[in-house]
Order: sequence, then C-alpha cells, then structure tokens
Amino acid sequence: MEDLQSIRYFPRKLGIISKCSPKLRALLLERSLLDIFRDLVYFPYITKIVGFFLSIAVLKPSPEMLPEMLKDLPKEVSDIANKKGLLSLTPEAVEKLVLPL
Repeated sequence: MEDLQSIRYFPRKLGIISKCSPKLRALLLERSLLDIFRDLVYFPYITKIVGFFLSIAVLKPSPEMLPEMLKDLPKEVSDIANKKGLLSLTPEAVEKLVLPL
C-alpha cells in the first residue's frame, strides 16, 4: 500500500514535469508555437529536418523510397529517425519514470 501512496504522491506534489530536463521544461512552460517556429526558420539544419518530415507527410512515399530520402539528412538525425522505441528519445528521467524498475 505504501508504494501506491508514493505513486499517487509524485504527480500531485512534484508533477511529472519535474522529471524532464531543464531545456524541455523551459520549452513546455515558457515557449509559444510562434517562438518555436521563429527559431526553426533561422537554423538551416533544423529547417532541413522539418522539411524532410513535411515531405513525408505531403509526398507519402513508399517504404522503399524512405531510405533514399534519409540519405539527405545528417547521420545523427537519420539515426534518431530510425531508432525503435520512441520512449528512448525522451530524457532519461522520463524514461525511468515510465518504465518499471
């Protein structure tokens, strides 16, 4: 019963956001969509990544075309896009909160 009480205590007293990195916390609490869009326009690297995902949404390429399209992205972005398990892309503290011990 004690474990159940501590599980209920955490979200109400500390909030799940306390498990997020400071950068993610600032993004979620202090930035607007317009701020984020404005930032994206000024960074060609990010613009290229957003353009890639928009092209997938618009062009709806076949699964065979996707690896060819990924070649245009930087390697680290391509690796992230191909990584299985979206939870692994979250901050470590969030991952630990969601996964069992």
